Amino acid sequence: MTFKRERGRSYDGRWWEYQANRMIGSLLLPSPLVSLALEELCEKTPVTQQLRIPESRRLRAQALVADLFQVNPIVAEIRLQELFLRETRQQEF
Repeated sequence: MTFKRERGRSYDGRWWEYQANRMIGSLLLPSPLVSLALEELCEKTPVTQQLRIPESRRLRAQALVADLFQVNPIVAEIRLQELFLRETRQQEF
C-alpha cells in the first residue's frame, strides 16, 4: 500500500504522522536543553509557578531555538507550544 501526497496538502490527522512529529521534536529538541537555552526568556506563572514564555518574547525564543538546534522555525514553534504555556490571565492571590 502506498500513500500519494498531493502538493500543498497539510497534516490530515493521521495518527502515525502525529506520533512521528512528536518523536522527532523530542529527539531534535530535548526539553532539558531547550529549557536551558531559553532560561533567560522564560518566567514563572504567578499561581502555579510553571514556566512560560511571554508573547512578547515568543518569536525571539523561536528564532533562538531554530538557530541553536539547526531546525526549521516551524519545528521550533511546535516544540515551544508543547513545552511552554502561552500567557494566561492568572491573578496573584
